[in-house]
Amino acid sequence: MTKAVIETAPAGEAVSVPATLRDSLIARLDVSPAMKAAAQIASCIGRDFDEALLLSIADIAPVELQEGLAALLQAGLVVAQAGGGFRFKHALLCDIAYETLLTPRRQKLHQRIAEALEAMPGNLAEREPESLARHWFAAGQNGRAEVYWLRARHRVAHWQEQLDALADYLDADTAEIIPIRGGPGVRKLH
Repeated sequence: MTKAVIETAPAGEAVSVPATLRDSLIARLDVSPAMKAAAQIASCIGRDFDEALLLSIADIAPVELQEGLAALLQAGLVVAQAGGGFRFKHALLCDIAYETLLTPRRQKLHQRIAEALEAMPGNLAEREPESLARHWFAAGQNGRAEVYWLRARHRVAHWQEQLDALADYLDADTAEIIPIRGGPGVRKLH
């Protein structure tokens, strides 16, 4: 809260302290329109986001986006990660930036994200169908989301079948059952 007051306080003038942590975080985002816009766009991707993806889906000028991202870093609201990635320092900050977006803009951003993810090399649709499903659903494209939810379900079922086969293979006398969320468990050799 102190950082929010210091960042927004005009020199020599009295200011009020935000009443809640949420208000404090909103005040920190409101310091710069570019910073707020960058945080909003990044929040649609998620708490962890990639700069290349952010640049490809942004609906603002690249210069403004870069300025906003630099301001987020400087303010300590976002931290850089290896490989061009970034992470919101606090999940609550990501949630607040997301909540400040109007629904039509949020849906368009999610659609851009889903389209960009589908176009990426590396077959993300097979490796992380739940990610695509989430973005298509948030874009209001329920039919497209359903396709990816089904792929995710089949992927989980496949892995569960593999774990079940492994458990059947292991000798029950020399193994301990380890529960798996949503499944029967797997045996662990001693």
